[in-house]
Amino acid sequence: MISPQAFVLHAGGQGLSDQDFDALLKDLQAQKFFTAASILGFLTPPFLTDHITLLVPTDTAIAAAINQFSAISLAYPAIIQFHILGRNLNFDQLKLFPVGTWLPTMVPGKGVQVTSSSPSDFRLNNAKISQPDICPSMAKFSISCQGINSLLNLSSILTDVPKNPPVLAPLPSVSIPPVPAPTAAVPTPAP
Repeated sequence: MISPQAFVLHAGGQGLSDQDFDALLKDLQAQKFFTAASILGFLTPPFLTDHITLLVPTDTAIAAAINQFSAISLAYPAIIQFHILGRNLNFDQLKLFPVGTWLPTMVPGKGVQVTSSSPSDFRLNNAKISQPDICPSMAKFSISCQGINSLLNLSSILTDVPKNPPVLAPLPSVSIPPVPAPTAAVPTPAP
């Protein structure tokens, strides 16, 4: 089992409850991302926080990577962190970033670059987003999940902060309907 201490919560992030984490796994399974759901299921919350984007490789991509790299299990925490962007970006927002935009991941000093911005062939570090927005129940936590067709390579030359990157783009403005507020009252702790 991977220790949750291997994962760092980003500033201001709230960890998911067990129930919400289970909802995430169900979303992934419903979209046929069984291997990713299984891998994440071995981890203990609260390694995931709100306001993030999960880049989720397909089962085929994970199987190919495991067959190709026997030492992959030694780098599990970093590989998983590398597939988590430190901000919530749905597919409509991602499509607004120009080629060359570098987006930081949860691995300090590492990120992914937009390598193709065509809506029908959008790629990050050459991995195609093959199934956009696959975790609909996570929207209330400002978590997006993008299905990708390959495992991202932490050693890629695209991962380090570029010397002259396009500005780490501010969040593109896209009109997104607000999520309704919860109807249950939240109890206030006694002083």
